[in-house]
Amino acid sequence: MIRFVVVISVYLLIFAYPPARLLYWIEPATTTSEPVLGIVFAAPALLYVMAQPKRFAWRRPVLRAVYFWLGTCFILLCAVLAGEIGRLLFPLNDATVGALTLVGATIAVALGVYRAKHLHVERVTVETNKVGTAVRVVQISDVHIGSRSTNFLERVVERVNALQPDVVMITGDLVDMHSTTADELRALEKLQAPAFFSVGNHEIYVGLEKICDIVAQYGITVLRGAAAQHGPLQIIGIDDSPSPHTVARELDGLHVDADRFSVLLYHRPDGLEDAADRGIDLMLCGHTHNGQIVPFNYAVKRQFPRIRGRYDHGSTTLYVSPGTGTWGPTLRLGSNSEITELVIQPRDG
Repeated sequence: MIRFVVVISVYLLIFAYPPARLLYWIEPATTTSEPVLGIVFAAPALLYVMAQPKRFAWRRPVLRAVYFWLGTCFILLCAVLAGEIGRLLFPLNDATVGALTLVGATIAVALGVYRAKHLHVERVTVETNKVGTAVRVVQISDVHIGSRSTNFLERVVERVNALQPDVVMITGDLVDMHSTTADELRALEKLQAPAFFSVGNHEIYVGLEKICDIVAQYGITVLRGAAAQHGPLQIIGIDDSPSPHTVARELDGLHVDADRFSVLLYHRPDGLEDAADRGIDLMLCGHTHNGQIVPFNYAVKRQFPRIRGRYDHGSTTLYVSPGTGTWGPTLRLGSNSEITELVIQPRDG
């Protein structure tokens, strides 16, 4: 009963309160308000339930529409709350507050769509004595095919190839829906550099063995508690796990080659100190999405203080990708959809 009350309360807060309040401010006396609000309130739940059968032909588009509306309503909620504060602080009439709220929310959603679809390339340089010439590594993470389309994956692969990497690292959450097929991941076979893949939490949720088989089918090396060599690099992949001891436990069962530049692929940004203690040179993670939509970044940072970007611990560098795709709504505010280009180059002197 408590869970039911919480779910209904959250649903009302996100899907009912923002549009109801906005409609009241703009047109408080219209006769169409109640039917419109009824549709707005009921449609997300009905569509979500309808899309649950896996054989439902329009399942993916319907779920994407529901998730997008969820993200839009959350942004509208933030805008409405700002409008409520504005009414208290300034002598504004309801129509003005409603108009400003609607314009602000529309701009925020449009910006969120753009930031989700635009692929930002972040360049990071790591210096070491373990390579003789520069090695160009491209990391993609949290692509989330399912929430995102196959066309998006094709764009990602095209952008990765344009960077002409020596090697590609995929740090988990490549997919996020059970019904993902080999055809939906076929763009991976167009990668023009050797690629290595480590498991994220969503692969575990939606069919780990199936996804790993598909990825391997397209010539990508799947590393699950295993190491591989590529030129001067030793690449280690560990399956995602909520346990804070996973990195230490898995690395203790593997040989970290001190003569090679070691790269650890681990989905969530945990265990940097354990990786450093065991001689890892570079640790690549994702998972956080940098919160994806503000103000979620503040909540995510409480669980993962290393939420995005570069962190150095001794001679070990951690890089946390904010994610290449998006989970749920195709929206980003306060974060980028990122492809990371890491150049591992000889240290001067």
